Amino acid sequence: MVERQFKTQLKSVQTDWGGEFRNLSTFFKTLGILHRLSCPHTSEQNGFVERRHRHVVETGLTLLAQSGVPNHFWNFAFETATYLINRMPSRTSSHISPFEHLLKRKPDLSFLRVFGCQCFPHLRPYNPHKMDFRSLPCVFLGYSPSHHGYQCLDPTTNRIYIARHVRFNETSFPFLQSSSPPSTPSSPDPYFSSYPLPTPIDQPLSSAPNQQSPPPTSNPTASPTTSNQPESVQPPSNTAETNKSSIGDPPIITYQRRSSTTTQPTVPAYQNYQNPVQTTSSTTTPDPPPPQPSTQTQSTSIPSITDTQHRPRPPNLRQNPKQKTPHNASAFHTSIDSSSTEPSTFSIANKSPQWRTAMTEEYKALMRNGTWTLVPPVPNANVVDCKWVYRLKHDEHGNIKRYKARLVAKGFNQQPGIDYHETFSPVVKSTTVWVVLSLAVTRQWPLRQLDVQNAFLHGDLKETVYLRQPQGFIDPQKPQHVCLLHKSLYGLKQAPRAWFNRLSGILLQLGFHGSKTDPSLFIYSHNGHLLYMLVYVDDIILTGNNSQLIDHIVQRLSNIFAIQDMGRLSYFLGVEVIFKGHDLILSQKKYIADIIQKAGLSQSKPVDSPMVPNSELALGDSPLFDNAVKFRQTVGALQYLTLTRPDITFAVNKVCQFMHSPTDNHWSAVKRILRY
Repeated sequence: MVERQFKTQLKSVQTDWGGEFRNLSTFFKTLGILHRLSCPHTSEQNGFVERRHRHVVETGLTLLAQSGVPNHFWNFAFETATYLINRMPSRTSSHISPFEHLLKRKPDLSFLRVFGCQCFPHLRPYNPHKMDFRSLPCVFLGYSPSHHGYQCLDPTTNRIYIARHVRFNETSFPFLQSSSPPSTPSSPDPYFSSYPLPTPIDQPLSSAPNQQSPPPTSNPTASPTTSNQPESVQPPSNTAETNKSSIGDPPIITYQRRSSTTTQPTVPAYQNYQNPVQTTSSTTTPDPPPPQPSTQTQSTSIPSITDTQHRPRPPNLRQNPKQKTPHNASAFHTSIDSSSTEPSTFSIANKSPQWRTAMTEEYKALMRNGTWTLVPPVPNANVVDCKWVYRLKHDEHGNIKRYKARLVAKGFNQQPGIDYHETFSPVVKSTTVWVVLSLAVTRQWPLRQLDVQNAFLHGDLKETVYLRQPQGFIDPQKPQHVCLLHKSLYGLKQAPRAWFNRLSGILLQLGFHGSKTDPSLFIYSHNGHLLYMLVYVDDIILTGNNSQLIDHIVQRLSNIFAIQDMGRLSYFLGVEVIFKGHDLILSQKKYIADIIQKAGLSQSKPVDSPMVPNSELALGDSPLFDNAVKFRQTVGALQYLTLTRPDITFAVNKVCQFMHSPTDNHWSAVKRILRY
């Protein structure tokens, strides 16, 4: 861009060693550009850029504060801040704006408007009916980076229109008028910046987490959380959100352009129709709010499992849905014992009494937890589909211990900014696990293993998410209704984060505090009592110097969640734990057998070393391996095996260098590691 637009060739570029810049080194070398790096943890060597980042962030936050626009619109505010800074006079360039200094012409300041003010874009060409309003009250969210126009948000539909002809009321700020004072968060932030004072363990919890939360309203509000100001324009991971009474989720951007296509009329929510509702342009009539859940007590009776291959389907309300070709899955599988394998479809699992029992138990758990409420479908709302997933739980010897059926939402159907926002959730590091196990063995502490049943179902949702009724459990009286989720569900983008927030909040109230180096390590230290808790999603290891206190903690957690006390630690994350006297032996015997079986080397002869002595692997040293996916899966499994087999670390590191283009020689090297 610099060469084409300004006829200037770049000679050098200086950055830090961030992950987003690492792939640029090769690109710069091909163009002859020198890529210089700042020293690690020495941001002052990029002081000019860091100061510019700070200027953009401070200006963007100022725009949000003066207009009352919620913080989840930070990207519009920061883009507007950059737009304004480039057109403002600068003292470092003799009071000439960067725009004029670069393009040699003055910017058009008559195009500027007050951020967050009320505006009225011209929408007449896009209305399906001539009686519709020619404009709607919207909120001005800055300037389009790709068009010579304004970005206008319709708060009733959460859509943004790119328009050139707009009227502004720069003294009225809709968000500021409808805002309410922020509420105090009910639980501490699970991502810790300091150690809070532990509370005595015998004190009751300040809230009753096991109490079913009331159904959310159609416009849920998010509790604000504190976050540190970033150094660059990147947003903080936990953005503080101000409660707004009339503002829903972040918008869907709709670009205005002339089209001869007419919008289909909105179908009533209770009408049984076949074609899905598709919206390609805006309508002037705001969407009706989602129906409130019924206040009547929902029946806890479990519908019988039926074959739902031809079940009535509720209307598909996704925007621009992809048509799927129906097929008969039962025509492609052979007759096998479905109770000893993991079925891939509901029709296969429904033939096994073990899997039917597992599905019924899962559905009962969902109902007890108050996971959803059946409501009529809402026009233009995104309805997430779901499916049953089946897993066999084995013990350390490979025997079937449990039939597990999970109802999983198809999270890939969720729309970012509407159905979910933040998704990150930490898991315990392997180094943390080994350090805590070593400490427990050295001090002869008991190691207790816990498993939280249906862990993801305990997380509270802040967003409004609709789900189709699960296959086999459709309410016969309300077959067209959809599930309004109150709790998180497996498969949702935000489910891991919602569960971790819930669990960490409970542990903080019990007196634990989070480690600064590993958020999934929780420490309890009070009156000489010391406990360590490792959390990997729903698997928990608890150890410490007081066995009675450990029992008390387990009892308190069992009163809140469905905890399965597995007793002494024996099998954790695919690692078998063997106690021999005062020693602790970690083994992945079953894991190794599974890798060898999947690679088809069960009958191969063993070797005495993981690599051929004095051998060298190189790119293109032989024909390409015909199954690159199998190569990557096997090497990835070997990487996890290095946790207990450090003797193969060097060999695994070598074959990892050829993941993008493996050859037959590389696959032979992988097979030698497996034979070893």
